[in-house]
Amino acid sequence: MGARPLAEVAAAFDALGVCWGRYQSFLELVAADPRCSTESELYRSVEQPGIGTYLSPGSPVAFDGMLSVEPAPAPALGADTEAVLAELGLTPAEIGRPPRIRCRRPTDARRRLGQAQRMRRLDGT
Repeated sequence: MGARPLAEVAAAFDALGVCWGRYQSFLELVAADPRCSTESELYRSVEQPGIGTYLSPGSPVAFDGMLSVEPAPAPALGADTEAVLAELGLTPAEIGRPPRIRCRRPTDARRRLGQAQRMRRLDGT
């Protein structure tokens, strides 16, 4: 390692068509590499409500410089719930109905256990 300068190795790799890149940390990549910025055809700035602007990758497949799917903000929590439930086969009436909550009546054993626990607390034991 270090026997040849990076520029010499880079020129040799480029001449031979080797797929290579200089190692960089994630912070270096995001801060300084134009391939990981809006200068690249892959990345776009996306405005996410409640969060702000962030860099988002699109599809790596592009035709004539156009991304097949433009990056977009994530939907708000629950925004797609009705559509997903409809795709699963629920009817509009089923989707709009509040969930049924089933409560079981306490059995005699659980009722006695609860009474015993309350009595212990009153006795301090």
